[in-house]
Amino acid sequence: MTGLARSRTIHHCRKLFKDLVLSFDRQRYILQTGGQPCNALRGETVTVVTYPDHRVEFLHGEDACPSRPSTRPGQ
Repeated sequence: MTGLARSRTIHHCRKLFKDLVLSFDRQRYILQTGGQPCNALRGETVTVVTYPDHRVEFLHGEDACPSRPSTRPGQ
């Protein structure tokens, strides 16, 4: 997504748990590292970008972080 498109969105900050899970809008998301070590992201703050069409994007600095909704039972 371009910087201009992101500038017209709402941004929220969330802190990552040690298992790279974060909570946002009553949903838990797991950030995916694509096989890279996840230790560097543990406890880091991530920017959650929400778009008018209800899409959600996660940024660490300027880098987009792939994610998926958590499928753990009871969540």
